[in-house]
Amino acid sequence: MRIAELKTKIFGAEALRAMKEIYPYDVLSSLTGLSPQILSRYVTGHFLPNLERARTFIRIFREHVLKEAVLKNVEVRNNVVVNIRLLSNTRLLSQIAKAVASEFTGKEVKIVLTKETDGIPFATLVANEIKANLVIAKQSKEVGVEEFIEVRQIYPSGIYSYVYVPKDLISRGDRVLIVDDIIRSGSTIRALIEICHSVRADIVGVCAIVAIGNGVDRLTEEYGIPVNVIARLR
Repeated sequence: MRIAELKTKIFGAEALRAMKEIYPYDVLSSLTGLSPQILSRYVTGHFLPNLERARTFIRIFREHVLKEAVLKNVEVRNNVVVNIRLLSNTRLLSQIAKAVASEFTGKEVKIVLTKETDGIPFATLVANEIKANLVIAKQSKEVGVEEFIEVRQIYPSGIYSYVYVPKDLISRGDRVLIVDDIIRSGSTIRALIEICHSVRADIVGVCAIVAIGNGVDRLTEEYGIPVNVIARLR
């Protein structure tokens, strides 16, 4: 059994136990399509679920528990997403990172790419879970680095700035997962995608904790890349 698959099975069992603290067996049975007797074997730890069932438990956990937890830890004030409590909740971020990592089991992700600054804590946890390198795009050139990948980040207003990644950190053919905490207009994700395109790295997927507005839909239409989020705010 591969280590990544084993980790998914273990997290699937953990997700089910976490849901059991909230929902009775009859509700879990209706959500999963499994009898209370079978579910109790996984909850008590006597058996590990197979890979398919583990992924089902994680999906339900993500849709019914993580989503609610995320929404309780963010708020919108004057059209601005305030996520201070979310980024301070390391236990919740860790659970989300495990859920994200389970989706990329077996996809041989080499690099998790994010942009400074708020996306770093979540991206670090995701990179740790999938045993990938963490690469952070920055808004200024680091001292001591001679060559950079340089792309424009264009904002909805038309204003733009530049983001930089040391050139030797991403190479052609590297399998990259793009991670951020929030997707708003999508300008940050576009810049990170362009970084990958500039060196012909392979983008495995894009994920974020929260999306606001229709930025996610536009990114999917533009690039044809799967964009996964835990919670969406309208």
